[in-house]
Amino acid sequence: MTKEEHITHWLKTSEDDELIMRLLFKDGQYTHSLFFGHLYLEKVCKALWIKNNNGNTPPFIHNLVKLLPQGTDIGLSESDISFLDAK
Repeated sequence: MTKEEHITHWLKTSEDDELIMRLLFKDGQYTHSLFFGHLYLEKVCKALWIKNNNGNTPPFIHNLVKLLPQGTDIGLSESDISFLDAK
C-alpha cells in the first residue's frame, strides 16, 4: 500500500468509529461511546503520524499523549495533555 492508502485506511476506519461513538452516545451508552471516541482519535492521530513520518506503520501504542508528539507537528498545550491523559 502507498502512504496515501495507509492514511486513507486509518481515516476511513476512524469515520466508522466516530459513527458508532455517536450512536452509542445517543443511546445513553456513555462508557462504550467513550471507548469508541478514543479509537476515533487514536486512528486520526495514526493517520497524522504516517503523514509526517517516513514509515507507513505508526507505533503500536494507544497513548495519545505519546503518539501525537512522535509523529505530528501539533503542539499540545498543558490543557490538551491533561485532557488526553485523563485517568
